[in-house]
This record gives sequence, C-alpha cells and structure tokens, in this order.
Amino acid sequence: MKPLFKEDLEQILAQSHEDLLSLKGGHLFVTGGTGFFGKWILESLSHANQRLLGGTLKITALARDPARAKSLYAETRAANSVEWISGDIATFSFPEGSFSHVIHAATPARASVNELAPLTMLETTVQGTLRTLEFARKAGVSRFLLTSSGAVYGQQPSDLYGVPESHPGSLNPMDSKNAYAIGKLLSEHFCRHYSNNQLKCLIARCFAFVGPGLPLDEHFAIGNFIGDALAGKKITIKGDGTPYRSYLYPTDLMVQLLAILARGESCTPYNVGSAQAIDIRGTAEAVSRVAGGSYEVLGTPDPSRAPTRYVPDTSKIVRELIPQLPLPLDQAILRTLQWHKGDLKS
Repeated sequence: MKPLFKEDLEQILAQSHEDLLSLKGGHLFVTGGTGFFGKWILESLSHANQRLLGGTLKITALARDPARAKSLYAETRAANSVEWISGDIATFSFPEGSFSHVIHAATPARASVNELAPLTMLETTVQGTLRTLEFARKAGVSRFLLTSSGAVYGQQPSDLYGVPESHPGSLNPMDSKNAYAIGKLLSEHFCRHYSNNQLKCLIARCFAFVGPGLPLDEHFAIGNFIGDALAGKKITIKGDGTPYRSYLYPTDLMVQLLAILARGESCTPYNVGSAQAIDIRGTAEAVSRVAGGSYEVLGTPDPSRAPTRYVPDTSKIVRELIPQLPLPLDQAILRTLQWHKGDLKS
C-alpha cells in the first residue's frame, strides 16, 4: 500500500489531539487491519504514536497472514509500529497480556460474499464479533469500538432525508441479501450483553466513503467511477442513476471514530458518514467534473418509484462529539485521484 498523505495524517492529529492522548500508554488490539478502515486506523495511530504519544501506545493487529499484512505497510510508519499476530477472526488464539482498547473493524464486506455465500457472511461476522468481545472481556479492555454499518437500518424510507440512530429499521430476515446487515445488527446486540462497568462497547454505524485506499473494482460505485476515470474510460451507470448516497473522506472518518472510541457513550450507536446526499448520476458527474472525461446513464428513471436512499442523519455525533464540517465531495474526489496518481508527496 502506498503511504497516505502526510498532511491528511497531520489533520487527524490536529483535530483528534485530545482523543488521541487518551490512548497514551495503552495497548490497542485491531482486527481488519488490511482493509480500507484498517489501513487508515493503523496509519493514523502509528503516525500519532510517533508524533504525539512518544511511542507509548502498543498496537497489536490480527491477520490470517501476518507476513503479507506487514508487507502492505512496508513503506509506512505502521510497518514498525504494529505487532501482527496470526489467526482467523472467528477462532484466533488470544494474545497474552493486558489491553486497554479494541477496534473491531474486521468484516468480509465484499458484495460477492454477501450474494454468493450469505451464510458464510453471517457466520463470519457473528462469530468474529463474539470472539473479539470475549477476548476484550478476558484481556481487561476498557473501551471496545465496533465498526457497524448503516445497513442495519434496512431500506431507508424514501421520504426520510437522513436516517437517525433512533430509527427502528426494517430488515427482512427472510431476504438472504440481508446477511451482512443482520450480522452487523447481531454484533451490536452482542455488545449490549458484553458491556458493563469495566468494558464499554462503542458502536459506529458507518455509511459510505471515498478516499485513498478505497477499492476501485468492487461494489463501491464511487470507487468504480474513479477507477474508470483513472483508466480514461467513460463512466457508465447501468441503472437509472437515481439512488442517493453520501460520501465521507477518511480523515473525517478517523476523527469521528477516535471521538467515539474516546468519548462515546457505551451501547449508544453513532452514525458515521456525510449528511450531504447526492444521487448516483450526480456522483458520476462530480467524478467526471474533477477528473475530466464523461459519463452515461443507461437506465431510465421510473417516475412512479421514489429513489432509494442510504444517507445518515449525523446531527447526534455533530452535537455530542465532533462538530467539524467534513471535506467537500469535490475535494475528496480530487485528493483520491491525486493519491492514485502520486501527484502529492506522502
């Protein structure tokens, strides 16, 4: 993995200064360290450990193949800051020693797993969370952060601009496509049972993101659009372009996750994402505008059907934890393009 932009890491350091200081002298256990979230988590914390914490934060991360995982960070600070241990998320042997914090970010999030092997998706998500919670309990962890998902709400009502944490949700348990969402919902439920005076379980319901490290060839529409633009291809939307999404840049993601980890209320979910909705057509237009090129929409909107939405109401986290305005979408797209092109020094 190419190093992240130094100025992005410095921005996280500046905005999360006090929250990062709460990790000083601690021992953090991270799952999902080779994924999109994991890369930002380990890079950001390794940078903060060197620049702010005086190297006092110990970081241990789980990986099926530690040698491969470490090679992904060969050019980054995390290469020497993270101790990797081998194991599967559902069955890993607990590392020895005491730990202060856990960030559980491991999820088989590929759409293909959810579609082709939904039971595997569900079992891995559920068993992985239970295993990590049990480790946290035995290791004396005080704060456990679960990266959950906005998918737990099910289909968002079309007349609801942004879905709040208080929304009861509408997941259909008979729909196999909901395996990922149900797994995340159960993970939140397990947090409720493990949480006590010693172990505080924090829940981040994460939505959609755009930034360095986001896969360009998976189920993330904006990632695919950026991949097409980088390849000089026309962006093609096979659908009608009407679904609404919103996108948060990873510096804002990290600032919000760190705020929840340090100051969030136990077993009280927080939406993590951007509240600025944009439809898929508008997303393609934004990528084309920033990157150059063109786009086309193959489908035709049905005026009798309201567009689907996947947009959070972020008023709670803004009010309680982190009031900073997120990076505008055009700038987020530009920085992602620059990272892939190597236009800025890391």
